[in-house]
Amino acid sequence: MRGSLSISVQTLTEAQLGELARCRDRWAAIRTATAPADRPAAEMAVAMSYESAGLRAPKHIAWCRSPVELARVWERARHLRTTGANVRPAVIDAMRDRAASRTWWQLRPDTRKIVFAGIRSAQADAVCAAASQVTLRAVRAGRPSLPTRLRQSLTSLWNRARPSDFEHCSAGPEALDWLAPYEFLHDVCALRQDDGALAGLRRLAANVGWVLPHQHVCWLCDRPSVLAFDALGRLHAAGGPALAYPDGWAVHVWKGVELPAKLIERPDLITLDAIDRQPNIVIRRCMIEIIGTKRFLSLGGAWIAGRDETGVLWRKTWRSGDAWAAVEVENGTAERDGSRQRYILQVPPELPTPRAAVAWTYGMSERDYRALTLRT
Repeated sequence: MRGSLSISVQTLTEAQLGELARCRDRWAAIRTATAPADRPAAEMAVAMSYESAGLRAPKHIAWCRSPVELARVWERARHLRTTGANVRPAVIDAMRDRAASRTWWQLRPDTRKIVFAGIRSAQADAVCAAASQVTLRAVRAGRPSLPTRLRQSLTSLWNRARPSDFEHCSAGPEALDWLAPYEFLHDVCALRQDDGALAGLRRLAANVGWVLPHQHVCWLCDRPSVLAFDALGRLHAAGGPALAYPDGWAVHVWKGVELPAKLIERPDLITLDAIDRQPNIVIRRCMIEIIGTKRFLSLGGAWIAGRDETGVLWRKTWRSGDAWAAVEVENGTAERDGSRQRYILQVPPELPTPRAAVAWTYGMSERDYRALTLRT
């Protein structure tokens, strides 16, 4: 019985903890990789993964250059008898459940927590989640018309190929990140929870962008050619797309907000009139950030709402009621030549005075800031 199995991994040594960090970094790099896919290695991994799941290797492996192209090709072909049923449940999901079941009784609870938490990379997690979200939104937006989908679904039922959504039939980097802790347990802790059964999936995850496995056909997708993000793990790029694939499909994102390509690639075309006419509050603020607060103010985008010894408070209010504010301050420390740098910091628009705005930038109330005798 499982309850009688002895725990084979009591705790982690210092050396193993070091390997855990290296494994975390390796998988973070895999999940955010932009190098071209190793197609021969990926195709070999497909055969290994199917075999581990007790299935014959697919007759055909089809490559696509982006997940959007993958979804489009799959939508046209999935109802055909020649593709067979979707086998993600057997090739990926069942293998994950089997690995979890086999390791559950071989790890102390605290050791399990250390491994599964220590293998995570907050930044890579956020990037993969964001990339998956924008990809799936694009897939949904590009789906065939309702009559076409109904006809394909009826055909699929007739051919005994269960219809499902792209999201549930495919797997991208976010859906394969569960492999990381099991690689560590297998390779470093010698915990033979899978006897190599996950080797194919691990190799597949390291060499493709997305995978969509069916009984007779397995579709694979190249990795992105561009994947740009900030320190918070948000998709973000100035001057070009934050996510792009070899076929030209791309998404332009500014600090996690999807924007029209022209706003990022041609910031010189952003005018005060364009900012004022933008109905989306979030996009409007992104437009101001893209051109920079100094340029926004130099163009007359805001008016002086207050001035005191701490700085100048700028404010802009639109007809919709949305407001924007920034405080212009002088650095308390002089430069070598005696001059002082000036900075413009965006602040909440409800702050009434420059002093309150400056206090907010320090995480303080205006009253507490007033009590300071020295400037930071």
